[in-house]
Amino acid sequence: MEQTEVGFTVIESGRKPSNSAVAWSDIQSVCFVDGGLGSDCFYIHTTNRPDPVMVPTEATGGLAFWETLKQRNLFPPEISGQAVRSTDQGSQLWWPPKIER
Repeated sequence: MEQTEVGFTVIESGRKPSNSAVAWSDIQSVCFVDGGLGSDCFYIHTTNRPDPVMVPTEATGGLAFWETLKQRNLFPPEISGQAVRSTDQGSQLWWPPKIER
């Protein structure tokens, strides 16, 4: 069965963790940030949330999430390959590219 949304746990300072979800169709852009020696992260910008959702690649399900982004062409394989090869802490890769948004 086709999944229409992705679930995640919201962790905010001073608050209890809560569960939330984003429809795949609501994802507007994806930003990959190289974490250097720390965790690399995706920042997911959606149509219905004021702030992006941060997904560390090392989080439970993080690599499966990355794979699904590629399969849905939300972070295409050629851009994903650039992210894998990135070694510059703090560097960012956007999809779609900033000029297209």
